[in-house]
Amino acid sequence: MNHNRYLLPHSFQRIGWALLIACPILLGIFLWIFNGAELIPQKYSRFGTLIIYLVAAFSALFVGLSEEKQEDEFIHSLRLRSVALTAFVCFVLMILSAVIVDTLVAFRVQNMGVFFSFYQLFNSIIFAFFVYIVIFRYRLYKYRKEASHEE
Repeated sequence: MNHNRYLLPHSFQRIGWALLIACPILLGIFLWIFNGAELIPQKYSRFGTLIIYLVAAFSALFVGLSEEKQEDEFIHSLRLRSVALTAFVCFVLMILSAVIVDTLVAFRVQNMGVFFSFYQLFNSIIFAFFVYIVIFRYRLYKYRKEASHEE
């Protein structure tokens, strides 16, 4: 059976996890550089945020779209079901956040920056990748745990 290779090699998954672990560390370093030590003027802090955003995006891409050590039909079907559940969860969160933000705007509620931030987060493709990674990894962990008990 000829499968199209749309997944990255497994080695990219290791790189992705390393980058994912590095993101909070980079965030702490950038916060210290821009706010604590004031080594770089505050007006350039958006570039530090952009770097962390790009690192997080590539880490999610590498972890979410790389092969497992043994990629078989079950893993493939697990990926598809995880994508479907991710779409459902993200659409529900997006609709709920849109309704909440629009309701707050309609009633002219002040200080709704937090709600608008959640609205932007739930509409982000990177958020969807992280939701997919959590769902897929949890299902894979659950499957492997059940399979180890059967042996």
